[in-house]
Amino acid sequence: MTNKTTLLLVDDHDIVREGLEALLALETDIQIVGTAATGAEALVAYQTLKPNVVLLDLRMPGMDGLDVLGALLKMDSKARVLMLSSHDGDEAIHRALGAGAAGYLLKKTRRAELAQAIRTAKDGPVKPTGEIAERIEQRSPFSALTARETEILAEVARGSKNREIAINLGISENTVKNHINTILLKLNAADRTEAVTIGLQRGIIDLGR
Repeated sequence: MTNKTTLLLVDDHDIVREGLEALLALETDIQIVGTAATGAEALVAYQTLKPNVVLLDLRMPGMDGLDVLGALLKMDSKARVLMLSSHDGDEAIHRALGAGAAGYLLKKTRRAELAQAIRTAKDGPVKPTGEIAERIEQRSPFSALTARETEILAEVARGSKNREIAINLGISENTVKNHINTILLKLNAADRTEAVTIGLQRGIIDLGR
């Protein structure tokens, strides 16, 4: 049927893909034309299938969701990509939407809301709602960390001392101290522990999948 929204599912977990397929099979106006378990598979599938919408997992090994999103938009500037993730940190949401995603959904999203987002994404952006909207609103008081600051915050979260961080990153201990002071100011954190807590909550750092 020409009025169906064609969809490509991309997730590295078989059980998640199969679950999404089963749920979305109940939507008669959405047709899953293909699935992919890796970023490389997703790019090949997109070229072959030309789906209206790509439902893309954010966290995947190797080529992650943001890498795939960028590659898809480079391949086709009109590609419509919905990011799907279990992570609700505002940094991940901000990066995905800033990189050109049509929307950002959590994996706990109900079927009706997911289906409607897919239909909407076919023609335009999906308006953030619920927790996603709250996270975006909460982001405004914070300043973004640079790549180096993020790297140092991750080292702090692993329990590394300033000297260890300096050695690991090949910079001076004084530079590490300056970066940490800036991190505390940007995150409005009282100390290193609070900075790490904020970093994990917001998805700025991720110490595991």
